[in-house]
Amino acid sequence: MDRHSKEPYMISSIDGTATSRPIAYATLTIGGDNVPSIYWNTYFGFAPTIFVEKGNFFVTPSGKPSRSLGRTNVWGYSTRDIIHDDFVAPHLKHLIEKFRLPRIALKSFIEANDLRFYVSCYWWNPERNRIPMIPPEHETIFRQSGGGIFIDEYPCEINMDENI
Repeated sequence: MDRHSKEPYMISSIDGTATSRPIAYATLTIGGDNVPSIYWNTYFGFAPTIFVEKGNFFVTPSGKPSRSLGRTNVWGYSTRDIIHDDFVAPHLKHLIEKFRLPRIALKSFIEANDLRFYVSCYWWNPERNRIPMIPPEHETIFRQSGGGIFIDEYPCEINMDENI
């Protein structure tokens, strides 16, 4: 498949209907108990798309109210409804520009406050024929700022025979 080919959006595994869910997006998340989530609104200068305060109810990614209280503070920003591209790199580039990365002081702050900073890249790959490409320079920028990147590929297949 060439770079300009577009794959269809996901088909719901629950009822088989087409959804507007993209096949790739990225979410930058900072979490931990030592810094209130609201701190990051001022630090970065914009509101998150994901917000959880420890001990409070919150809105889930599906837009519904949570049934339980937040167990830790979480501040996150997703490209899901902002960048419309089937490749990971444009989503990561948007995060780098939006957050003005790298920020060397951010890495020190993350470490000093025992926080977690990571970027998860959602990757829909039911045919197992797509390989997500993370440009090395993007990975370097996130690491310089105290974060890491991982691919969250779907659908997940677990072969129980191989795990015995």
